[in-house]
Amino acid sequence: MNEVFWVRLFCAEFDDPRWLAIEQMPDADAVQIIYVRMLMLAGRSNAEGLLLLHESLPYDVTTLAAVLRRSVPVVQFALATLEKFRFIEMVDNVIAITEWDRLQATDELAKLADRREKDKVRKRESRAEKKNNLLPSKDMSADASVDSPRKSRTTKIESNSDKTTTSMTPVEVVVDSAIAEEIDEIIALIPSKEINRRLRLVISDAVKKHGMDFTMSNVRYALKHHDRSKGKLGGMICTAINDDFACAEREEERVEDEARSAARVRQETAEAAKREQEERERKVALAHQAAWLALPPEVQAELARQAFDKFPCLPDSTEPMETVLNNTAVPITKILAAMFASGDLSLPSGGR
Repeated sequence: MNEVFWVRLFCAEFDDPRWLAIEQMPDADAVQIIYVRMLMLAGRSNAEGLLLLHESLPYDVTTLAAVLRRSVPVVQFALATLEKFRFIEMVDNVIAITEWDRLQATDELAKLADRREKDKVRKRESRAEKKNNLLPSKDMSADASVDSPRKSRTTKIESNSDKTTTSMTPVEVVVDSAIAEEIDEIIALIPSKEINRRLRLVISDAVKKHGMDFTMSNVRYALKHHDRSKGKLGGMICTAINDDFACAEREEERVEDEARSAARVRQETAEAAKREQEERERKVALAHQAAWLALPPEVQAELARQAFDKFPCLPDSTEPMETVLNNTAVPITKILAAMFASGDLSLPSGGR
């Protein structure tokens, strides 16, 4: 089974009235994507539009869903819709793309295969010619042997130079530079007239021993609660750092952060559970609609009459009944599909 590498789609492919009808259905985008990917699989099968997993082994719904990375109900719904609108058909229980000759021209494939074979021969001859031109002569080999010791010495010198350069960049310099930046960031909060050598030393020691957050929180505490009548700001900053005045505020912020984090986790968990529930309900609805679309039109009409007789409160539609029963975007069609799946409607004798 020789694989081909392209199929032919026209720019107005999705202007087909059948696609315009499908776009009114739920998950129309999924149906379109599945159809295009099925075209790719048919091209890889190269079996005149049949979808074959290997040689004479056809794709079934489960295998197709695994290859397309879609759920089985979504693939069932897409296959039922595509078959209804004659984009695919079943040939001896094998999925086949209709109008495959329009999408894949066999004569062009033959020309392409011939052209590829000629290209292979031409490239093979070109590589052989380049290889012969690049073979070294004896004189070139001798020159290379003379120059090689000199190149070796140069490499060794460069290697030693690299080692010297590397040894001149100690890790301690990087660490001190990072601490100095944190210290400068904290001191920038303090009015310049209050800064002195002792205050710088206290802040520097605090950053080195306790870290940036500890020191910053106590400096902010002193700036916020300083009373000019009780002394200079610098002295209060030193006292706040030594006695850790901001301990209670940091603990309060930590508790608030944990509470916000827990609330965010609960919200995300609830939203995820809601999305999972909606996805489960959507898949179930798709499976019901796929089963409904697979019924013959006369069976759909009989079930609809049965439903209206049993449940007069069902919403009526202004459109013709045969149009409504085939349009999954109409609410009554969704209701009928769900009623049929739950067993509220029973097939008439000979309905299947």
